[in-house]
Amino acid sequence: MRTMSTPEKTAAPRHGLAFLAILGGALIAIGTFLPWAHARAPVVGTVTRSAIEEENGWAFVLAGVLVVLLAIRGFRRGVGRITQLALVVLALAVLGIGGYVYVDISHQFSDVRETIDKSVASLGARGTGVSSKTVIVIKLGFGLYLVLVGGALTFVGARRSRVRRGPAPAGK
Repeated sequence: MRTMSTPEKTAAPRHGLAFLAILGGALIAIGTFLPWAHARAPVVGTVTRSAIEEENGWAFVLAGVLVVLLAIRGFRRGVGRITQLALVVLALAVLGIGGYVYVDISHQFSDVRETIDKSVASLGARGTGVSSKTVIVIKLGFGLYLVLVGGALTFVGARRSRVRRGPAPAGK
């Protein structure tokens, strides 16, 4: 009977978890280009915004690309402590900033709805069925969720991967 410490048994989890981080980094980079917020109003039409349209959206792309490169390195050579730490820090940064953006956008949506409801009330249109929910449709976009899932996958892949002991294998 084989024990769990054989090379065949320990290599698979490391590679599987490094693959999780690769997938997470790709989702971070791709999600940056997809819509983070949608708003639809009768006169304006549909407006979508993605992170790449903002001044620091490229930071998410850079984080995603760095995660992919570090995870590929970990996949090929084994995850070292510095690589693992870098992946965890990048994942936490993406999750922290992405979480902040999620809350910020949600508050902005609430403010817009509140302003519309106050305007409707001040015009004396109360009871007519007109409200912020009938005038404007606002929702979070798929891209933001993708970035948050990518950050979580990166964190799990990096945190749970086995750290390589000793020098990197020769010839790789």
